[in-house]
Amino acid sequence: MTNKVIVTEKYERHGWPSVDRPDLKPPDGWSLALVNSVNLIHHHALSPDGTEVAFVWERDGRSDIFVQPIAGGWPRRVSPDRGRTIYWWDSPPQWSPDGRWLAFAHGGHVCVAPADGRGLPRTLTDFADAAWSPVWLPDSHRLIVTAQRRDAFSLLLTDRGGSWPRSLADDNGGDNGEAAPSPDGQRVAYIHRPFDDLNRWELRLIDITNGQTATLFGRSKEKAWSPRWSPDGQRVYFLSQQSGWTEVWAVRPDGEGLHQLTQLGRDVAEFAVSPDGAELAVTAIREGDVDLLLVEVATGEARALRAAGGCYACLLYTYDAADERSGVDLGGGRIIKKKKSRTRCSEEADEEQRRE
Repeated sequence: MTNKVIVTEKYERHGWPSVDRPDLKPPDGWSLALVNSVNLIHHHALSPDGTEVAFVWERDGRSDIFVQPIAGGWPRRVSPDRGRTIYWWDSPPQWSPDGRWLAFAHGGHVCVAPADGRGLPRTLTDFADAAWSPVWLPDSHRLIVTAQRRDAFSLLLTDRGGSWPRSLADDNGGDNGEAAPSPDGQRVAYIHRPFDDLNRWELRLIDITNGQTATLFGRSKEKAWSPRWSPDGQRVYFLSQQSGWTEVWAVRPDGEGLHQLTQLGRDVAEFAVSPDGAELAVTAIREGDVDLLLVEVATGEARALRAAGGCYACLLYTYDAADERSGVDLGGGRIIKKKKSRTRCSEEADEEQRRE
């Protein structure tokens, strides 16, 4: 074959190719520079009570943190001078469990600011060269941060006042990250990536009270990531490709009971655990779409929460204690369902699909 067609491509979301089309011309007036100059809103995070949303707003040459009431009104600025950050390198602000504080990365460090905007951000991690990925403990006082130390990523425990950190996972022959505290704040699940086997990502558990560390899942050339706790603290969910697909797996904190929870036969992009622990909201890749599904924890049964088509991401559950209703926030609105009634939950999800 003498006339080979050379295809140059770049890989975008989840590895789907984006092939250049020199035969297609942009419409009149098209300007990539103009598109990039538009104010972008991204990386949202709902407050614990579901009444407000914090987000990154790219405007005026900065990527500041704002808070917007769900009921409406003008957003308030939380960070006054956060530098411009490319959105795919950015991360959402993290609400403290009591809803009073926001932690976020700023200038290569972790800062904390009052969520009501009545105070300036305070840098917590000047004890390290760089730090990121703050995670609150249930007491709304202590935080876990990821920091770079001795050419590796470490997990350090500090507090809202920026106290000298305590090492949780450090100098152990690999990178450590994705900290996930247990509901009682006594243990932390995290991912360890050993330097001597870069295709091995281990799910580990550390007891904060005594410093003991255990490996819940770790196999040669197998990866685990995105740990999440069940609300009762009896299981740790995580993503793994053991089945040949990226699926949700579960294991008990003692390392027993490892099993595959989802049986979708396609890659799971992300998941969130419902407030009552009975369901997982899951996004799963299907050809060019990213579908939104609900998975029953007890049976692994999956059903579509939205009609097929489109791309869903950034799953966040809300819970309103006043009427015992929970919902999945999709970034563009919430799907609400009864928390206690399984039958009613199915009916509302079916009705939502019919309206689509």
